[in-house]
Amino acid sequence: MKALIKKLDTIFSCFVRLRDANSEGICRCITCGSQHYWASIDNGHFIKRQYMSTRFNEFNCHAQCRRCNWLEQGANDMYKEVMIQKYGQEIHDQLIIQKYTTKKWSRFELEYLIKEYGQRVKELMIEKGQK
Repeated sequence: MKALIKKLDTIFSCFVRLRDANSEGICRCITCGSQHYWASIDNGHFIKRQYMSTRFNEFNCHAQCRRCNWLEQGANDMYKEVMIQKYGQEIHDQLIIQKYTTKKWSRFELEYLIKEYGQRVKELMIEKGQK
């Protein structure tokens, strides 16, 4: 199961970063706004990765520069502000509630998500002209 979660982490991270990239492959950090090539930026989690119930939630994950994600430990205050501006208070509140929901992924769910996000990554790579 750990290997499947690790594989999904890698594929889902590519998906998020490509989703957030413009047509030239450039992402804007969700918290500070700095711009980076999609492969050189992180998949930042509003609710930290340790919470399995939100780990692969598309509302919870955005392109985030390494400075904000690592050195600023996610820059949570700014992340919260941007999340509420982008999605509204209701989505923010739903993520907070979901954080405290226990989630144990099944092998089937993980394999399905690997296949689903793998396909979406391929489509985004073509759409955005990336290699």
